[in-house]
Parts: sequence; structure tokens; C-alpha cells
Amino acid sequence: MEQETVQLILTTKDWFEMAYFITGGPVLATIAAVGLYQLNLMKEQIKSDREIFKINSIRESIKLANEQCNIYLTTIIQKADNLDSLLEKKKMNYVFEKNHIPYTIEKDKIKFENLNEKLKKLAVIINDKEVAKEILSLLNSIESFSNNFTSKVADDDTAYKAVGKTFTDTVERYISLVVLPENSAKTKYYKNIIELFLLWKNRQEQENLEKELQEDIKNLKEKTERIDKSRKEKIKSMGT
Repeated sequence: MEQETVQLILTTKDWFEMAYFITGGPVLATIAAVGLYQLNLMKEQIKSDREIFKINSIRESIKLANEQCNIYLTTIIQKADNLDSLLEKKKMNYVFEKNHIPYTIEKDKIKFENLNEKLKKLAVIINDKEVAKEILSLLNSIESFSNNFTSKVADDDTAYKAVGKTFTDTVERYISLVVLPENSAKTKYYKNIIELFLLWKNRQEQENLEKELQEDIKNLKEKTERIDKSRKEKIKSMGT
């Protein structure tokens, strides 16, 4: 009897092991495989969503840059023209003649030379309410424009290619009015104009240096070719 009980237990154990192998084992393995497959799908979906978000962000950034360029080319340039006309009418345009206040850029800071004698001229401009109003309107518009790029919301490379030159020229013309408030007060009135101006001005200078370097390389190559040609002709003539 005892032997039969032991045999029954052993037989039952074998059946359970066989049942686990037939049902439980493969089923669990299948569930695990499906789960792993779904996990990989989720990872790919997350990766895809990130790529789509990145592409959409770039697209929106470029779109905003184009919109801001359109504002610059219409509204801001018109304000600059109005201010220039007003200064000419009042015979004040001499104040903002080219290089009216020589400056240098040192470690992302704008520094002026011989500033004191120019402050008197600027005082005349600022004390004229009509002119001051036009100046504030122009500079505030440029500050708003600049903020879109210094905050990296809009693509500055797109804008630089479209309006970089006219932007730096305009800011440079009124550079004293842009920078002086920052130097004379704790509040940075036009920090975005200054930041974007320095960014684009340095980029322009870098591009100019690269052009000069390419031109020097081209001239050196042409000079070398002329020397080689002259040498070959000289050797040829000596041989004859």
C-alpha cells in the first residue's frame, strides 16, 4: 500500500511537470516574447514621437523667424526711415553720422572712445520730444524683434541670412542710444538688441575673415602658378 502511494505521488508529479511544460512553460515564454515585442514597439514610438517633435519645433522656429523678418522689413525699416527723415528735417542727422562714436567690442562688451564730447550732442536729440518719441518707437520694436532670437524661440540663422546686415547697420547707427542706458542704469533696457548685435556682428567679422583668407589662398596659388610657369619657360629656353 505504501509503495503504491509513493508510486502515485511520483506519477502525479510527472503529470504536473508534463502539464507545466505543455501549457505553462510555452505560454509564459510566449507572453514574455509578446511583452518584449510591445516594449520595443513603445521605445520606437517614443523615439519617433521625439523626432516628430524635434522636426515640428524646427519648422515652427523657422516659421517664426520668417514672420519676424517680415515685420523687420516692413514695420521696423519704415520706422528707421521715418526717424532718419525727421533727423534730417531738424538738421540733427549729423549726430548719428557713420562712426559718430567710435567703439570697440571686448569680451562681449561694447566700449566707447572719446565719449564725453559726444554726450552733449546726444542730449540735444533726447531733449527733443518728437525725436525722442521716434527713437523709442524704433528701439522698442528692435528690442522686441531681438528677443525672439536671443530667447532661441525663433531660428536666428534664418533671420541672419535675411536681415542680418541691415540689422547690424541700423543698430550701429544708433549704438550710443542702445548702449548708454545700459551703462548708466541698473536696468538693462536693450539687452536683447545688444546680445543679438554682438552675435551677428561677430558672425559677420568671422565671415569676412574667412573670405579674406580664401582670397589670400587664391592669390598665393595664382602667384605660385605664375612662378612655376616662368621657371619652366626659363628651363625650356636654356635647353634650346
